[in-house]
Amino acid sequence: MSTTRSFIQVSKAWYAGSALGDDTERFDIIVEDTNWSAQFSVHWPKHSPSGSSELVVLDDAWRALAGCNDLISSMAMAIEALTPPMLRAQLLSCGFADATASTSSAH
Repeated sequence: MSTTRSFIQVSKAWYAGSALGDDTERFDIIVEDTNWSAQFSVHWPKHSPSGSSELVVLDDAWRALAGCNDLISSMAMAIEALTPPMLRAQLLSCGFADATASTSSAH
């Protein structure tokens, strides 16, 4: 298996109401390979005075972040503040698959 990269736009997911918490938006970015899988997130907190995004990387996800140099480079070129539509467009442009589940698979 080669490395696969995908994202979930939490506000568009069927479980958004219970998952967003203190965020207005969150993207979970997932990187998977044969022997590992990890994710990091980009959040837009409700109480951010400037509406800024925040990158959240837990200890087990540094490897995943390292596999996203193309995404980080494209974001570094942005002239204006990152918005959810901008991030979504960049993820798709870099070849990430949209794994957002808009309906529940549980019946």
